[in-house]
Amino acid sequence: MKPKNFSEALEELDHLTGGDLKTKLEGELRDLQDKVERLKPQLEDLKGKVHEETLKAKDKVEGHARENLWTTLGVVGLIFFVIGFVMGWRKSD
Repeated sequence: MKPKNFSEALEELDHLTGGDLKTKLEGELRDLQDKVERLKPQLEDLKGKVHEETLKAKDKVEGHARENLWTTLGVVGLIFFVIGFVMGWRKSD
């Protein structure tokens, strides 16, 4: 008989494995939670580094854009022209 939902499928699987499935899954969940807790400090450190590098890149791009204002405006205008052309072309099909 095919289970009607996920819960029934788990119960059937638990029955077929001799009632050991729930214990195994709970153990795996605890292991996963422990690993996540151990990774949190590293992830916070990585988050800080990514934020710092993002700010540096933003400052660099803004500086370059200010130094080459007309080039920047031309590139942005070209990008919007291409987007408008493609969107208009797709509508006419």
